[in-house]
Amino acid sequence: MKKWTIIKASAVLLCFFILSGLYFPFRFGAWTEVGNGWHLSPEEEPTLGRTSRGVPDLFEADCAEKGTVLPFIYDTCRFDDPSRTAARTAYVYLPYGYDETRAYDLLVLFHGSKDDASSWLLEYPKNKNVADNLIARGDIRPVIIVTPPLFSPEDFGFPDGYDARQTAFELREKLIPALEYAFSCASETDPAAARRHRAVAGVSRGAQAVFEAGMRENADLFSRFGAFSGMLTDPSAVAEGLEKSRLDVDLLFSVNGFFDYTFYEHGFRMALLDRMTDKIDDGKNAFFLLIRNGEHSWPSWEAALYHFLLSAFPPDGGVVLPEISSSR
Repeated sequence: MKKWTIIKASAVLLCFFILSGLYFPFRFGAWTEVGNGWHLSPEEEPTLGRTSRGVPDLFEADCAEKGTVLPFIYDTCRFDDPSRTAARTAYVYLPYGYDETRAYDLLVLFHGSKDDASSWLLEYPKNKNVADNLIARGDIRPVIIVTPPLFSPEDFGFPDGYDARQTAFELREKLIPALEYAFSCASETDPAAARRHRAVAGVSRGAQAVFEAGMRENADLFSRFGAFSGMLTDPSAVAEGLEKSRLDVDLLFSVNGFFDYTFYEHGFRMALLDRMTDKIDDGKNAFFLLIRNGEHSWPSWEAALYHFLLSAFPPDGGVVLPEISSSR
């Protein structure tokens, strides 16, 4: 009797989600799966969609045309108290052959809760190899990548170190101006179209910052957004921020793994966001990529970065969404 009660209750709950349109794997149309394993043979070409299997081996290998990673120190202060100051260290990736007379797009890439500003490019160097190889092969245009610290200094007094208002403030008033002064960013040379030369992405808690400090508070700074392993915030507040900005979103690229504990939270909130604003339209400017064997771990996030770079920085400009398989 107890067994049948559980089965019936589960069936009723499943029907509720499907009928309400919120069971995202069936209703959030622009999603697809990434293979059964992590690697393709070097002979196979990388593709986006169901035929892809994470990051092909050749993109993880050392590249002859290596970009450079530099520490980048910038000054900041607490958003509501200019007397509380700090020097922060981010890390900047400059593509191979970086030329100060050329203008480059900019990607701000946030780490998650258990990592720091060095994690993306130094602690897990395969991520840098992915960028090196994509650029060397001409699969993406050369891009400057900065990985800033997500959490504020202890003496700033934020309970767990993260505050969306502080992150939003630092992006607008401190980090981006400092980067554009030090490096040749396209957004500096073309202010009218500046946001179309910038992207912001992040993993886990960093994905939360993408939605809060990027999309909600600074939609005028960025036109491309990447959220890996979670949303972790109120979609209605994000939708409200987008509507207030009156600006279009070029790309919202979400990635999660089937065995990632943020998978359903991420998908559920993305489905809600899609319904709350016409600025997000799945299949047109938004996409949800499912890594079938993916977990809340760096192999998944390396794959996320690989696919996001292909979509956000194609060689001929603009953005490119992956092709969606007709058989789901």
